[in-house]
Amino acid sequence: MRQIVHNKTDWVDVKWTTGVLTHNIQKDGYSCGIYVMQMAKETVEAFPMIPSEIIIPSNKHLLSELRKEMAVTILESSVFNPKQHCSLCGKESPVGSVGLNTWIQCSNCERWYHSVCLGMTKKEACIIISPKHN
Repeated sequence: MRQIVHNKTDWVDVKWTTGVLTHNIQKDGYSCGIYVMQMAKETVEAFPMIPSEIIIPSNKHLLSELRKEMAVTILESSVFNPKQHCSLCGKESPVGSVGLNTWIQCSNCERWYHSVCLGMTKKEACIIISPKHN
């Protein structure tokens, strides 16, 4: 059995108690993710206490803003560096590559891509990168 250690306490040996979180109910059929994420956030922020009540806005505009805030938080916490990772495969080096890789930057979105991830040969990539040399 896998044991997760927090300081010197094994989580498998902790006596857990059940409880009920009081919260408002979602009023649409597509915001469950926002509700779950917000309940988790408020529970973690209150730890070791348990929040007495969690109120999540039900207004469509406020839910939309909450979605954006959550997306920004997730992206800012991400280890993905768009200048060091391919925007297509998400890796620093494409799978199976050895040595130097040819990178191409999109002039519109300024994201970087491995030429192989775009399905381009090294020659095709060179034409795009340095058209004056061809």
